[in-house]
Amino acid sequence: MENINYGTPQSNGNANNSSNLAFGVASTTLGVMSLLMLCVPWLATILAAAGLACGIIAWVRIKRDGGQLVLPVIGTIVSGIVLIVSVAIVVMFHLTINELDQRYDEMDSVFRNMRDSLQQWDSQFDYQNLPEADSTFFIE
Repeated sequence: MENINYGTPQSNGNANNSSNLAFGVASTTLGVMSLLMLCVPWLATILAAAGLACGIIAWVRIKRDGGQLVLPVIGTIVSGIVLIVSVAIVVMFHLTINELDQRYDEMDSVFRNMRDSLQQWDSQFDYQNLPEADSTFFIE
């Protein structure tokens, strides 16, 4: 009897391993790129999140299909660390900007009050009836 397989292609292990290797390489590459881009925290956050996702996908697939875990582990660890650091940098930046904005508003209101007080004092001062300046006052 003949073994006929209708519509289900036979798979070889190399296709899965190359796909897993690609995800591992992508994870490591994105992790290193995110580490280098840490001076631009928004970009580092995006790259690290993508590297973490690729690393987790590769890790799960390699656990299921077998293969080397070196690249996905390195990519996942580096991407995870950079993700945590870059998110912390972004959060601290926004908190600092909000604090500076509040301080600016406080100082602006103080300066407005000072200006209003000086204008009120200036409007009450009579400049027309000033005494004549005596030059002997300045000379001893």
